[in-house]
Amino acid sequence: MIRVEISEDAQADLNEGFLFYEAQQSGLGDYFTACLGLTSRD
Repeated sequence: MIRVEISEDAQADLNEGFLFYEAQQSGLGDYFTACLGLTSRD
């Protein structure tokens, strides 16, 4: 698996996306990050 470094601005955008989808339906934020291949929101 290729490791990619994500800038702080991009990480903030991903966190906002997670929160947006999670607000739509519980578990959807996790689905969003899984589809992107992300293992952590840290």
